[in-house]
Amino acid sequence: MESDGKSDAGEREIALDTFTLIHLRQYVERINDERHAFEGSYPKHDYIMVGPEGRPIHPDTITARFNRLVDRASVPRIRLHDVRHTYSTMAQDAGHNVKILSERIGHADKSITMKIYTHRSQGIDRPLAQTMGTLIAQAAGITAPEAIPLVTDLVTDRPNADPDDGDPPLAVVG
Repeated sequence: MESDGKSDAGEREIALDTFTLIHLRQYVERINDERHAFEGSYPKHDYIMVGPEGRPIHPDTITARFNRLVDRASVPRIRLHDVRHTYSTMAQDAGHNVKILSERIGHADKSITMKIYTHRSQGIDRPLAQTMGTLIAQAAGITAPEAIPLVTDLVTDRPNADPDDGDPPLAVVG
């Protein structure tokens, strides 16, 4: 029995966006034209990553082509497989449902997607920080930014305390 190492979740149908679908259809049409031009000598398979004679392209060739595109785009070089991580992270950053994302990229369990395939983007927590800061300010009865006391003043009940009075800070973050 031959195996490709994938779970049942690896074989699935996914939706395609209009842009990708248009270009994929044009590409498949070109492959079919080449198949007809070669008549019976064109290999019988359903691969789409093929040369003009219909032979499957070696994975290293695909990687080299990807690297040339990355270099041409003047973006940092990443491995082709890392596109999955980038895709997952961008989908999460955009607020898409992790279960749908997990199914889309072929994971049987969404925890794999969360643990391995999504990475925290810098600044993505800013809206949460702002919301929590607003809640804390409201709870402390602060309505104007200029009226914001130091945290040490809030927890020690020492309004307008001198920060250089020799008292150690209550908490150091980071």
